[in-house]
Amino acid sequence: MTVPTTSVDFGKVGAGMSSENRVITVVNTGAGSAKVSAMLLEAGAGFYNESLRLNGWDIGGFSAVVPSDTSDFRYEYEIVANLVVPDWAGGTYDGTIFFVAQSDS
Repeated sequence: MTVPTTSVDFGKVGAGMSSENRVITVVNTGAGSAKVSAMLLEAGAGFYNESLRLNGWDIGGFSAVVPSDTSDFRYEYEIVANLVVPDWAGGTYDGTIFFVAQSDS
């Protein structure tokens, strides 16, 4: 699996608001289907754990099956990411998303 996106910037989003959608592309380069999930490393009072949405799910609930590459083109799966900013949030937050692939068999 590869994730060509190196960074996602949601810009300036106020408390109680939602960001615009950003697309993160995952490419299954393996021989079999993969179940993709996500983990988060953040420093910031749990901001991303509470506010980040991947295809509408919070980070702990997100998973998707990405089929294997069965032809001459690579199979890409698009994850729609956005923030639903809690009312308590303020300031600048950084975090790192790790995508994990496991065999789907």
